[in-house]
Amino acid sequence: MKTKFFALLLLLSIGYQSVLAQVKQGKIIYKINYPSVDLPSDQKAMLPSESVCYFSNDNCRTESDGFMGMKMVTICVKNEMTILMDMMGKKIAMNPRDDKSTKTKIPTINYSEDTKKIAGYDCKKATLVFDENTKMTVWCAEGITGGGSWGGNFENLKGAPLEYTADLNGMSMTMTASKVTEEKVSKKKFEIPSDYEFMTPEQLQRQFK
Repeated sequence: MKTKFFALLLLLSIGYQSVLAQVKQGKIIYKINYPSVDLPSDQKAMLPSESVCYFSNDNCRTESDGFMGMKMVTICVKNEMTILMDMMGKKIAMNPRDDKSTKTKIPTINYSEDTKKIAGYDCKKATLVFDENTKMTVWCAEGITGGGSWGGNFENLKGAPLEYTADLNGMSMTMTASKVTEEKVSKKKFEIPSDYEFMTPEQLQRQFK
């Protein structure tokens, strides 16, 4: 009886530790929806429907397909952000924070007691307040860490953002995690390829004129 009791305690202990263990590196797959986009189905099908985020040691890499076959990658290493764009055979790298007219806003984060489960993880509701007119609701998983800013304005968030809605020039985009995988991530994921040409935001804008 004592042996069975001890074995049960050991089993419960192992299970409890696995629940408490944090995921510090791995991959998150997001599904992308556009709730406010009113486009014909054939045009809407050209918008990216999935995004993949790799994270490790406060570094983050997000990959997605853009409009008209464009490939886009965002790499955040500590406080440095680089956007890689592969479009029409041209590879362009850009640091959006080089734009002196754009000030990085650090939001105030308010947490609530609301929770829900996303991709198997318990998430807490947080409201990010950038100013009186700009707010963002985020559901974050405290059991997933290691992504730094998570490719955006989430550096002070308690855990990974597993669901949020962003507004881009009047078009809302909702990111919802569908799968989280704990796995080793190569350091090469966070390196900038040498075949990309760096441009300033102003130079990139002139490319489309």
